Amino acid sequence: MKTTFLLSVACFNLSGCVGVVAYGTKTTVTANPVLKASGGLNSVQPTPDRKSPPTYSRAWVTKHWGEPSELRPSRNGGEEEWVYVYGTYFLGVMPCVIVPIPLTLNVGEESVALTFRNGRVVSASQRAGKSSGAVMGLFPNPYGGLVFRGGHSAQVR
Repeated sequence: MKTTFLLSVACFNLSGCVGVVAYGTKTTVTANPVLKASGGLNSVQPTPDRKSPPTYSRAWVTKHWGEPSELRPSRNGGEEEWVYVYGTYFLGVMPCVIVPIPLTLNVGEESVALTFRNGRVVSASQRAGKSSGAVMGLFPNPYGGLVFRGGHSAQVR
């Protein structure tokens, strides 16, 4: 019993990982988008090939997505931008040397911006956080042997 306890404590203290994860942003602009009625960060999709682009009015967007977080006035004469904010994103890195060491800053907002021209949506811009990296872990097993876990991550929300 005492030996098992000591081995368990030793395994916990000897386990760890090595690697790095980077955090950044990705901005995607879509002309004549298809919008999901529920709204949200992943609610914008490109128009499928061989289909005419759908049209969305200000009334439709307000009914399904609600009021925007921010209204930006015309930049190109006759255009207006509605911005919907859904969260925050981080920039930085997280090196992993036995334990993860987050070196990140909360620097922006994840959002969808809809551009209206003549009362209709003509484009959408999505800005979201993303992360990618690789980490390898070594976990001694108190019942004998070593367990290796590793992998690569690439994520865009």
